[in-house]
Amino acid sequence: MLPVQKSLEVLRQNEANFRSMAREGGFVETPLPLCAPIKLFKSRLTGTPQLAAGPTFIDGFGEEWALRSDFTAFAVQHVLEHWAQLNFPLKISYCGKVFHAAKGNNGVGDNSLGSKHGSFKGFKKSFDQGLESIEFGLEILGRGEIEADLEVLKMGLELAKSFGIQNLHLVVGDSRISKTLFEAITALSDVEKRLDLFDLMECAFRTADTALFEKLFAKHKMLSEIFEEASRNSPAQKFVEILKKQMPLAVVYFDPYLKRAQSFYSGLTFEIFGSDARGNLCSVGGGGRYDKSFDHFGKSVPAVGLMLKDPSLLQLQPAKETTKRVVRIALPKGRLLEPALAAFAAVGVVPKSDPKASRALVLLSQCGNFEFLFVKNADVATYLETGVADLTVAGSDVLDEAKGDELRPATFGFGSCRICLAGRPDQKQEMSSGKRVRIATKYGELTQRLLRKKGVAVEIVSLQGSVELASVIDMADAIVDLVETGSTLRDNGLVVFEDLETTSVQLACSRGIYYEKNQMIKGWIDIWKSKGLAK
Repeated sequence: MLPVQKSLEVLRQNEANFRSMAREGGFVETPLPLCAPIKLFKSRLTGTPQLAAGPTFIDGFGEEWALRSDFTAFAVQHVLEHWAQLNFPLKISYCGKVFHAAKGNNGVGDNSLGSKHGSFKGFKKSFDQGLESIEFGLEILGRGEIEADLEVLKMGLELAKSFGIQNLHLVVGDSRISKTLFEAITALSDVEKRLDLFDLMECAFRTADTALFEKLFAKHKMLSEIFEEASRNSPAQKFVEILKKQMPLAVVYFDPYLKRAQSFYSGLTFEIFGSDARGNLCSVGGGGRYDKSFDHFGKSVPAVGLMLKDPSLLQLQPAKETTKRVVRIALPKGRLLEPALAAFAAVGVVPKSDPKASRALVLLSQCGNFEFLFVKNADVATYLETGVADLTVAGSDVLDEAKGDELRPATFGFGSCRICLAGRPDQKQEMSSGKRVRIATKYGELTQRLLRKKGVAVEIVSLQGSVELASVIDMADAIVDLVETGSTLRDNGLVVFEDLETTSVQLACSRGIYYEKNQMIKGWIDIWKSKGLAK
C-alpha cells in the first residue's frame, strides 16, 4: 500500500473512532462552514475579530472572508446563529480541515493574488505550503462547573489513546494569570512603558524565558507580586490534584507560564502531549475555558472545548513499534562550545570523548542517555525546531531571529554580547536623516524589530559572512552585528553608533522535552544557579 493510501486509511479509521466515541459520550456532530465573513466575528465590545490568525480573502463584492483557522470561533458563531433553537447545556463535536497562516505572515502579506473574483491573501500559500490540517474537537456549552472540564479532558485523552498516541502528558495552565498582568500593565499611564512591558510579557510567556520574566518584573516590581499571587491562588492547582487521581492515563503538570496562542481563553487551559514514532514528545492537542467569548456578542454562556490534531501528521506507529531515543543536545561550534560543555559537565552529562580532539559531529554521553550534536551556530534553532534535537545552548540573537516555538527555561552567565548598530563615522548622520537606510546584517528579523521601535525605516541586506565589509565598501549605510570586544570594528575603521540590545546565552528546548524531563531540567537549572553558571 502506498504511504498516501495508508495515511488516508488511518485518517478514516480515526474519524470513525472519533465519531463513535463522541456519539457514545452524548456529543452531537455539528457541521461548521469552511469559511465565513469576518464581520460575523467582530466583537461588539472591542470591534476586533475574535479569530485565530489565518488566511483571508476578499470576494467579488469587496467583503473580507476568513478561512476556518480555529473551530472554536466558528462553533461560537454556529451557536449564535441557532440560538433560539438550542437547548443548554449543549455538547457538540466536529472534525475537518483548518487552515493556518504562513509563519510570520498572519494570513496576509506579499502572497496576495489578483483574481476576477477578488484578491486572496494567504489563501494559495496555505495550500502550497501544506498549512492545512485535520482537527477533531469537542465543546460543552452551558456548563461552568469543573465536571464539564473533566468530562472534556477525559474524552480527549481516551480519543488520543484510541488514535494510538502514547506517553500522554497533560499540562494545565490558567489564562487569568497572564490576563491579570495585562490588566496591571494597561492601568499604567506611561504609554511608552506600557508598550515595552506588553512586548516583554508576550515574549516571556511565549518562550517561558525566566530571564525575560525577571526583566519584566525588574521594570515594574509590582508585576512580580501579581504573578506570584495569581499563580499561587489559581484554581488550576486544585484542578491538577483532581486530574492526577481521576486520569491515570496521563502525567499531569501545572505550569503558570502556559499561555495558548488564542486570546479567547478566560480560565483554565490545557495542552496535551504524546510521543510520535521517534519517541519525541510533541503537542497533540489542547483547549480550555472560553466563558467570556459569548460576551463579545451580547450573550452569556459558559463554555469549554478541546481539540486534537490529526495523529497521522505525527507519523504514529503502534506502541510496540514506538522507540525512545536518547536525548539529543545540539551545541554550536565556536566560542560557546567550551562553556556549554562545561555547563553540562557540571550536571554530569559529558561526551564519551573530547570533542576538541575529534572531528566527530555526533558523540554519545558517558552515561549513554544523551547524544551531543556539534553544529554551526546559525543552525542550532533549525535542529531544535525540526525535532532532531531536544535541547540546545544558543545565543538569544540566534533564537530570536529564528522565531521558533522553543522554551527557554535558563539563562547562563557566560557569553553575553551586544547587538550594535555600527558603520563608518561619516555614515552616522544617515541614521537620523529620516530616510530609509540600507542595513547589512545576519539578523534581518531582529534588526527590523529593533529599529522599527526607534522609528527607523530600513532595507535589509542579508549577509552571512563578514558583515563589516558592507559598510567599508558602501554596500550599506550601516551594519547590525554581534559585538563582543569591538576589535574587528576598530580594525576596519568602523565605530558603534548605538547598542540596540544585549544578548544572552540560553538553554532552549522543545516543549515536549521540557514537560517530559521537567524534573531533570529543573534540577540542572538549580545546580547551574548554585555554581554561578546560570542566572
